[in-house]
Amino acid sequence: MPETGPNFREYAKLAKQELRSQEKTDKTSQDIAALQAGFALRHGNSKETQESVYNLELQKQRILSQVRQDLEALRKSEKWTKSYPNARPIKYDELRGGLVLANDRNQALTEGEILTDGEWEAVYNLDASVPKELRHKYIVETARRQIRELLDEQIAADKGGSAVVDSGKRKAYLAREQEPDESHAGLIAEKLVRNLLKKIAIDLDADFTVEETNLQQDVEHKIDFIIHRKAHRRGVGVASTKQITDIGVQFTMDGSAEKAAHKTKQINRVKAALGKEAPVSDIVLVQIPLRNVLETLKEWKKQKKPGGPDKLWDRARREKIVRGVLDRIMPSQEIDQLCARLAA
Repeated sequence: MPETGPNFREYAKLAKQELRSQEKTDKTSQDIAALQAGFALRHGNSKETQESVYNLELQKQRILSQVRQDLEALRKSEKWTKSYPNARPIKYDELRGGLVLANDRNQALTEGEILTDGEWEAVYNLDASVPKELRHKYIVETARRQIRELLDEQIAADKGGSAVVDSGKRKAYLAREQEPDESHAGLIAEKLVRNLLKKIAIDLDADFTVEETNLQQDVEHKIDFIIHRKAHRRGVGVASTKQITDIGVQFTMDGSAEKAAHKTKQINRVKAALGKEAPVSDIVLVQIPLRNVLETLKEWKKQKKPGGPDKLWDRARREKIVRGVLDRIMPSQEIDQLCARLAA
């Protein structure tokens, strides 16, 4: 599970205490009020803002507590299943040898689709015929996404209303406080690309994973998502080793030279400021002009078939995106091998 943001760990401790006691004690209330007042002073915002941030922390801790209960129930019983509201049922179809919608066995799903479709508000109930390992992953991934969204709300409230945060960054935090709607082509494109890569990493067992970033990493470090890469190296007479590398990706669908110059300048400024404290090995700019992004989302929403909006892209576009993102991260031979395995 993702860790709570560094500014909210003290809130997390108190929220856990409150949930364990099932009600606020006078001592807990006093500790929370003192912490909120201290944070408001240091962060340059109001006590009301900090109350909102703390309440979001309570929601996160409730989710974590429920996940622990769910995983314990699953550990104890092979037949135990988690039920989500407004979810489509999924089962394992022995005749097809794979996962399908329970009410439409012609609609097959991959593990990657099941684990990432929640980004598009597509929720599934996995019945007892679905492998236990996947049911475990789905519970964790669903909670991870919910907690990440709450963390971004905390960051937006805390930073967006802070007098000690640069005005330009404050504006960026406030702009991202609301969930992007169908008019935010750039954010929708970023989500499409990120989810496509996540599914490929899962379904093709690729030698990388895609990790989401939080709002602070986006605004402060100019990182939209991270490619977590395990590079296998073997020298002559040297045993094989694994070097873990995290590459931050700044994505834009604006392919202009002006945008490249502007983004590159921002990235270089961030890398110089962070130095050895950088959370990633490098940050790369990826420019992939994408057209009709909003139209693709609108078309997918008519039926909301499993796989998300990028399922409507043809193979050529998916390959273009894979090559565009991984070009400076993986050797070309590995990229060629990966692209050769993309579904038609």
